[in-house]
Amino acid sequence: MPTKQGDVALLDDPVAQELLRARIPARLAYVWPDGTPRVVPINFHWTGAQLVLGTGRDFPKIKALRQNPQVAVTIDTEAYPHKVLLIRGTATVEPMDRVPEEYAAAANRMMGDDGGRAWLDQITAINFTDWARVAITPEWVGIQDFERRFPNGLERAAPAPAALELPPALEDLIRTRAENGPAAIRDRSELVAQRWFTRDEVEAVGRAGPLPVGPELDALGLGRPSGRRERG
Repeated sequence: MPTKQGDVALLDDPVAQELLRARIPARLAYVWPDGTPRVVPINFHWTGAQLVLGTGRDFPKIKALRQNPQVAVTIDTEAYPHKVLLIRGTATVEPMDRVPEEYAAAANRMMGDDGGRAWLDQITAINFTDWARVAITPEWVGIQDFERRFPNGLERAAPAPAALELPPALEDLIRTRAENGPAAIRDRSELVAQRWFTRDEVEAVGRAGPLPVGPELDALGLGRPSGRRERG
């Protein structure tokens, strides 16, 4: 079954991993001490467990984060189909007298090694030492890619997929994979929804006989007939 929205395990999804490594600024939302919302673009470094950014320890957002560390972050693409990573979590602030390592890593990711080095040289030249390291620990994660995952309102409005009667040979294969395969597809309607097969292809399999399975197909968790088009 697909990982549910809100589960931090979504950080391992290919869409999330792509966005965490992309040259795209994130947007950080937080609450100002008077209760009004704020959102600012940020550069960041993903450590594998936290989003980390470097900033001035006396910058306005640090005052707000010390008072209310609950934040939200989004990273998203411009081209359609849009890819969106949504994160909610808690920020911790650590004062530093030097450039945080993650700040340098973020500069290199965003601007390339040469551009990042040039930017850091400028920072070093002005002898700025009043730093703060902000680490955001994800507690809720969501993904939208407008192919498999959509905004909640659209998903709730979409009609439920019709039950699909599959040929016995395919039913047997799905049942076997569900019992023995870690990447099994357990919902037979997902075969069509996820575009492993079209309805016509599924029916053709039933007429042609059992589905052939080869080593290169096992990695998918479900074999496909020879000559069928690739997923997507």
